[in-house]
Amino acid sequence: MASRKLVLGSEEISANETASSLAGCSLFCMENPEGWTFQSDSRGAAELKFTVRVRGDTDNELETRLAALVAELRYIVGKEIKLVARTGNVRYQLPLTNWPSFYGRYDFRDGGEDGAVLVDCVMTCDAIGDGSDPDGSGQIGTTVWTIHLAAGGLVTAQGQGVFSGLESAEDYIKALAEGTATLPSWMGADFKFFDAQLDVREGTFAAGVGVPVHVEMRQKQAGPSFSGFDYIKDWEYALTRVETAPYVPLEGAPAQRPPVLANLSGSFQYRTQSAGSLDVDGGNKIEPKDIFKAADNALNALIDWIQSAQATVIEVPGARKLTPSFPNSQVAFETVLAILGGPNDPNFIRWQESISYDVESENSKIITYKGVRRLLPGAGLDYTMQHKFLCESLTPQPYLAPLSPPGRWVFSRGKIPKPAKNVGMKTLRGKPTYVTDGETTWFRISADNNDIAANIPELGSGRFTIDGDAIALAQG
Repeated sequence: MASRKLVLGSEEISANETASSLAGCSLFCMENPEGWTFQSDSRGAAELKFTVRVRGDTDNELETRLAALVAELRYIVGKEIKLVARTGNVRYQLPLTNWPSFYGRYDFRDGGEDGAVLVDCVMTCDAIGDGSDPDGSGQIGTTVWTIHLAAGGLVTAQGQGVFSGLESAEDYIKALAEGTATLPSWMGADFKFFDAQLDVREGTFAAGVGVPVHVEMRQKQAGPSFSGFDYIKDWEYALTRVETAPYVPLEGAPAQRPPVLANLSGSFQYRTQSAGSLDVDGGNKIEPKDIFKAADNALNALIDWIQSAQATVIEVPGARKLTPSFPNSQVAFETVLAILGGPNDPNFIRWQESISYDVESENSKIITYKGVRRLLPGAGLDYTMQHKFLCESLTPQPYLAPLSPPGRWVFSRGKIPKPAKNVGMKTLRGKPTYVTDGETTWFRISADNNDIAANIPELGSGRFTIDGDAIALAQG
């Protein structure tokens, strides 16, 4: 007559030791006539208890047989586990539907006078879902959503669901990404798929095994209507105001304050290729090598979009920085914006100017015999003036001669600049900026014998445009 037995994968443990495939092992039925106890709840969680008696003729043989049993009990994920009655009928078979997590534990105790060891085994299957059967899409039960309402009003929803097998879980994520999944009535069309996580274990991909799925849906903020944003999975930006010093209130220079400067920083995260069947995002994708160029164009569109809420906005040339991070397909960006308009002159971005003087005596020093010095008076003092001028504006601004004290000042040396266009440094809507940057030196000529030691008074107010044909400045 057949005996009760427990099937663990390819191994069998029978109540009759000689019928067991594991040497020296038998299903212990002295304390439990059936040899095992099976428990299950309404959700599908289950627990199987049984005891295996292990015998060996020598200590070494016993240890070897115990090691063989422990090896079978330790690695049970994905194995077929059956309880077979004396009649040969299968009473229970594990894992049952919706059991993705299956583990065991065992205790050792003395087995009697013949030196046997009793191994008390407990195998547990955690329930997942609500215990219902999969629907037509393979979902077990319903998705549970956790809603996070941010202080700014945007909503993030995290969902947790269970699906029968990996394939149905992937199909659900694809439907979310493509916008074809059935969503709760409270979740509007402005919610977009952002992220997904699947809990799978090796050997649990069969159709009857539950696969937990965690997804995140985000209510996206409105942004630029730019085709390049179709490749962007997520983005963020921040504007930080930067205080600037007022312009020097000289004639010909803009009065009041310069434009408001703001640091613009943030990041773009792009969709790129994924691996095999896990490529579940149905949006447009971009090659990693093209991300830098795409981010550069996207930043142009973002600045254009920001202008819709500001006055005239231009990007300060040379301030842009893009830093790609290819493992996560993200590009960090940083630049400086000049927000024009209001009480400021809308044409000027920078105006920096300085004037300095060098005064030299015309006295002559004569060294005579044995190092004696004699001083020969001269006609007065030499005055030299250095003028530094820098202007950046949206319109060409000519170089202006310096404001000077009374007297006749003559151009000495230096390069008189023309307004130069910032080549390759495009501002908003493709408009360039112009820079006039120069440094010149002037010297003063006495008007007569009495004009030999002029004082430097407060700067005058007379200025005029200067170019290469006008190299002398006459005043008073």
